[in-house]
Amino acid sequence: MWGQACILNINSMGRKRYPVSCIAFDNEEEVLWTGSEAGIVTGILHPTYERIVRYGASPSPIRGIFPSRNVITTVSTKYINTHTRGGVSRARWEVDGLGDIACAVKPISRGQKIILGGEGKELIEIDTFANKVATRHPCLANTTTLAKGQRFIACGKADGKLECVDSSTLKPTSNPVTAHAGKVLDISIKGNLMVTCGELSQDSGFRNEQPLLDIFVRVFDVRMMRQLRPLTFKSGTSRVQFMARFTSSVLVCSPSGRLNIFDANNGSMDFGSYLQVQTGSHITSLEASPTGEILAFGDYDGILSTLVDRENPKINNFSRQTEPLPPFPTDYIPLYGSNLPLSAIPILPPHIPPPPP
Repeated sequence: MWGQACILNINSMGRKRYPVSCIAFDNEEEVLWTGSEAGIVTGILHPTYERIVRYGASPSPIRGIFPSRNVITTVSTKYINTHTRGGVSRARWEVDGLGDIACAVKPISRGQKIILGGEGKELIEIDTFANKVATRHPCLANTTTLAKGQRFIACGKADGKLECVDSSTLKPTSNPVTAHAGKVLDISIKGNLMVTCGELSQDSGFRNEQPLLDIFVRVFDVRMMRQLRPLTFKSGTSRVQFMARFTSSVLVCSPSGRLNIFDANNGSMDFGSYLQVQTGSHITSLEASPTGEILAFGDYDGILSTLVDRENPKINNFSRQTEPLPPFPTDYIPLYGSNLPLSAIPILPPHIPPPPP
């Protein structure tokens, strides 16, 4: 049974709270990476959930984090950034002609390539090794979300259309289909199944100055782009994610943190009652670990919450050991020295008792 594991504020104490814009699980180590709207990346060690690194990756909001063995590549709305795992900057460059980047995805078996989508009506493939644009291809509307399949990339559009393109050439593999009346919010693909969630048209009304969410999660067979029986989630869906350990189990989440797991084939729910993530604001990001044992949620107040389904969950089945940070060198100062000036002695922390008389 799923239960709450941690609630962690990724923002600095006393500062303004920035929303969690994206979450990524590391494929090499037991580390969880988060990006914020302030352009700050935080590395969190599992299972202690202590911060092992925190650095400003970009002056603009983070839209994607892609960890590798030696570097962390982040995509923000304006820049492509590369840092070491310790936060040392290696490269930063800007992609021309795309406007604000809204989403990014790393295709399967494409090496150092990342595909970007955003306000510009085109898809761009970049090479992070050479720091240059590899491929450009025009599209019909602004791209709001991307998801990777085995040989294709699914593109959700601002007009509610869904388009699949070849992951190598970025050319369409089928005609666009209408998934939602408003913009597509999220896409998840596993095997031959694809699920999407989105908004209703603006004519349907607004709630908290935002368009209403579609209560139907659309299910597609990617082999023929044929729509199957939709899933009904009356709370309104803002995030969808296929579970790693099951073929057709998909996690559906509302902005308020209400969630459940459905079977995409027949529409049945795994739980008779809904689960609730403890959050004080609406959910802005969702990610499942490669093992499917950990679910991570980020909200608008910068709070990271995790759900686990067992006592000792793991991010990866075969993770390498995370190297600890080197100790900070400090000068030894004897407390009982008679020839040392008082100005050279630092103020003692409150937990250290005074010396005996």
